[in-house]
Amino acid sequence: MNELLHSTPSLETKEPSPEYTPSFSESIKLEPLPIENFELTEDEQAWWSAYISAQEALMELTPEQHVYADFLAEKQGLKMIQEVRDFKSTPEAVSPGVIYLDTTYDIAAVTAGSKPAALLTHSQLGTIGQRLITIGQESGLDVANITTYAGPSIIFGTAAAVQTITDLYDTYLADNRFPDALFDETLGRALGYPEEAISQYVARRTEIGRYDEFAAKKFEVVN
Repeated sequence: MNELLHSTPSLETKEPSPEYTPSFSESIKLEPLPIENFELTEDEQAWWSAYISAQEALMELTPEQHVYADFLAEKQGLKMIQEVRDFKSTPEAVSPGVIYLDTTYDIAAVTAGSKPAALLTHSQLGTIGQRLITIGQESGLDVANITTYAGPSIIFGTAAAVQTITDLYDTYLADNRFPDALFDETLGRALGYPEEAISQYVARRTEIGRYDEFAAKKFEVVN
């Protein structure tokens, strides 16, 4: 693994293909491009796998390796954007993360403009997600670190959605309140979920008595 990372030539010899535009803020304004334009080559995939393993092993990497990793993260992120550019939230799949089993796709959908906001914990934010958020900020999207019931989290999206979700959690947690129906409805709308999905979720929690159970308790914020 170490040999693979250190055998990577300098970035001057790793030019993007003509079909690939490495500027995300410009690329997301383009017409949809073939997804295969953004597929990692076999060598790139092997290097990326070694990079992820090195991160998990807390290996020290060179600045050049980090720059090349950013390039590959951006390339993969742009592929995700192409895949979710036309995403529409439904009761069966309220977010692309549900479809792909990867919350990074929720971030990609926000950057693509097909979802107003994404909410995830810090542990769910990987290298590609970080790159997508950085590029999204360059395009005018907002990001905020907030405390949720799951702990320290990140909200990424339009200014209005980020503000709504931030205010929502601040209000409820300041009063040590668990979510109620109003909370779930407000959060669902800010995340771009369809009204049918929100109504079904609230009805299900009401039916099983979850809101009544929450009303009798106080939530303790753990710092």
